[in-house]
Amino acid sequence: MPIIYYDGTCVYCYNYAIWLIQNGLSKRYEFAQLQGETAQHLFENYPEADVKK
Repeated sequence: MPIIYYDGTCVYCYNYAIWLIQNGLSKRYEFAQLQGETAQHLFENYPEADVKK
């Protein structure tokens, strides 16, 4: 399942992610904060050039 990363310290980003989840996008996507373990694992294990922006 694709992951949508968002800035968990940004009020706008956080609230938008919550809105997306509440409106059913969590059925097609997973959500992860850029400050969380999921994002840190991605950044540690893949070169920056391989991460789609």
